[in-house]
Amino acid sequence: MNVVTPKMSSVMFKYFQKALPMRIKSINEYKEPAFFDAMMAVVGPFLTPKIRSRQVLHGRSMVKIYEEIGQEVLPREYLPDEYSGKCAGTTSQIIDEMITSMNEKKFRDYIMDVSGDKYGVDVKIRKQDTTTMDASFRKLNID
Repeated sequence: MNVVTPKMSSVMFKYFQKALPMRIKSINEYKEPAFFDAMMAVVGPFLTPKIRSRQVLHGRSMVKIYEEIGQEVLPREYLPDEYSGKCAGTTSQIIDEMITSMNEKKFRDYIMDVSGDKYGVDVKIRKQDTTTMDASFRKLNID
């Protein structure tokens, strides 16, 4: 069982906020559990103000999600029939298919493989970057 230590948390926050190779425009949480507000109260101060401002909690309201990101962004083929006509089947059919596929041996073997200690980074042998950048590339003035 992996335990999240303060050092590991620090590395994860640095990766998420500074090294993740994608631009995060918003983080939309839907049907978040009751303890999520308490967890965000603890984790929030470690996030940059930019990331914190881009996090949106929707509770259980699909209307809020559609107002935030728009229904046209969600692919029709993945939406249950209850949301936009005949597409992927009813919600209960989709859940049953997912449970069936998750109980297959092939899926379980895959999850056991990727969640083991087989993959990872040994931070101790990683080359440390000793140079620091004082400006971003956007601010460089080139003659």
